[in-house]
Amino acid sequence: MIAGVVEWCTRRHWIVIAAALVLASAGELARRSLARDAIPDLSDPQIALVADWMGHPATAVARDVTRVLTEALAGLPGATAVR
Repeated sequence: MIAGVVEWCTRRHWIVIAAALVLASAGELARRSLARDAIPDLSDPQIALVADWMGHPATAVARDVTRVLTEALAGLPGATAVR
């Protein structure tokens, strides 16, 4: 079957070339009609911290882990806001 397709294509190479050109042209026209409304994300990068300290309530985690990390990260050069 594949040999038959290859033989047909070699005997009618102008039809194959014309079909390839038509498909390439249609693809280019479709590409040009695509919308280009991409909006870049200009917000500052954010890092979320999830701490799971078994046996301790959320207030203790916030007091003993998050506060210490927030104070340490606030001193980094180039940091604009640490919450």
